[in-house]
Amino acid sequence: MARPYGTGAAAAVRRTLHGLTGRLGGLLARVPSPVGTAARRAYLTVMILFLFVPQLVVIPLSFTSGRQFVFPPPGFSLRWYENFASPEWLQPTLVSVVVAVVSAAVAVLLGGLAAYGLVRGVPARLVAR
Repeated sequence: MARPYGTGAAAAVRRTLHGLTGRLGGLLARVPSPVGTAARRAYLTVMILFLFVPQLVVIPLSFTSGRQFVFPPPGFSLRWYENFASPEWLQPTLVSVVVAVVSAAVAVLLGGLAAYGLVRGVPARLVAR
């Protein structure tokens, strides 16, 4: 059986992008739009690349051995991560994690209640005008 995307790393990227845009495109297919499916997939592919390509530069730069961030990195080092476990970084990190968990829980609760209200709320024909 022939593989439509080929083999190797480039084929893996093509399969991943096609899978992501296919799933997201399926969500957008329910929304009435004059734009065709090909245009939607192209738009979603550009947006996914716009979000993930900068990470391909920033993450390797965080392991540079230089005093400044230059690309390509002159060498490999963990110098920027050495002090991360120190108390002056650990306490703010823990506070950030607690704030993130609490805000996520509140968002899920409020979003769930809003969704329930929209789906199971009083029908518009019964509301006094």
